[in-house]
Amino acid sequence: MSDNSKKLVAYCGLYCGDCFGYKGKITELAKDLRNELRQESTLRVQINCS
Repeated sequence: MSDNSKKLVAYCGLYCGDCFGYKGKITELAKDLRNELRQESTLRVQINCS
């Protein structure tokens, strides 16, 4: 294991490089969800105003 890899081992003993949080996957999915909700909200406002 390289020195860089050793730095990515958390106190729980798991490798941070495999974690969803470290990879940014959760953040990416949350942004996608927020964008979808905003689009849906915009569509509802447009339909109600018509």
